Order: sequence, then C-alpha cells, then structure tokens
Amino acid sequence: MNKSQRVNAFLGKCLKTLIKNEVTAEFINQRNIDCGGLAVSGYFDETERVIRIGAKRSDWFPLFLHEYCHFCQWKEGKFTDLDDIEDLDDWYKPDCLYDYETAEQLTRLYQKVELDCEKRVVRLIRKHKLPIDVEDYIRQANAYVYLYNLALEKKQWIGKGPSGSKKLKGLSPPTFQRDYRVCPADFRKYALRYCFPKDK
Repeated sequence: MNKSQRVNAFLGKCLKTLIKNEVTAEFINQRNIDCGGLAVSGYFDETERVIRIGAKRSDWFPLFLHEYCHFCQWKEGKFTDLDDIEDLDDWYKPDCLYDYETAEQLTRLYQKVELDCEKRVVRLIRKHKLPIDVEDYIRQANAYVYLYNLALEKKQWIGKGPSGSKKLKGLSPPTFQRDYRVCPADFRKYALRYCFPKDK
C-alpha cells in the first residue's frame, strides 16, 4: 500500500471502533475550532461522545490520532479521576476562581494525560507503519507538553501550537522525557515569543 492507502485503511479501522463505541468523528473545514471558548485544533469530548478535528490543515491525520488516543484512554477508564476535579481551561479565563497552586496541580495532571496520549500515538505509528515521521512527531509532542508550563505562567492558552514551527520543534528533545516541569531554556525563550499573543 502507498502512504495514502495506509492512512485511509487505518482511518477506516479507527472509525469502525468509534462507531462500535457510539462515538462520532467530525472533520470540520477550519484550521481551528471552538472548545469551551478556546481555539483548538481538535478535541475529544467524552460527554458528547465526539471527536472534532479542524481538518483544514496539513497535520489533520496526526491530530486525529492524538484525539483518537484520548478516546482510547477514556474507553480504558484511564485518568477517570480527572472527571471530578476543576477544569484547567478555567485557569485561562479572566473569571477563574481558583489559585495558582491549584492550577499548577492541574497542569501536572494534564501533562501526565497528554504524555500518555502522545506515547500511544507513537506506538500506533510504529505498529501500523503509518506515514508519519516519528522523531518529528515526538519533538512536537514534547513541545506541546512543555507548553503547559508556559500556559500556566502566562495564564492563557497557547496562541500558536508547535506544529507550524520547525524552529520550536527543533528546540524540543527528540525523545520522550521523564520530567516536563521545566522547559529547556532556548525552547522557553522562543516559545514565549512564538506561541503566545503579546500582552495587552
């Protein structure tokens, strides 16, 4: 099979699994989509039982894999303890009622969830020989997990994600790390300029 056929074949398997579990997948003809007032590239919502992807972008397939792996986490009952705690998204809103310490605890939990998800994606890529550069994906995944630190510090969600910046991915390590609490210095310096809108 060529690259396109491998993507379509695996996508078909994923969609069958979603249907079997009464979850829908929506590919929206936009680069970013709204998720609770935040502009994101995609998300999985276990309450609505839907995966939504901003499909007007070149990396729509790796993005789908990421959200599909969040579905897999939910299906396996992993990280269900997050259902009963504050939503980290609230931290990025002006009317947030909880303090920095709570936001930091939530950030560490979300980083743990995202790292588990990213590792799942890499396992799928390798197992099914999907046409995605693994090192590039891991660099991007690491950048994404690190950016939670800066979102916590800036009290705002990421304006630009790492997928569109070769430089940002180049400043991110090519292997998964044990600790994501501190960003590499060069990565942090560039990410603060690239990923976050200027302060008003």
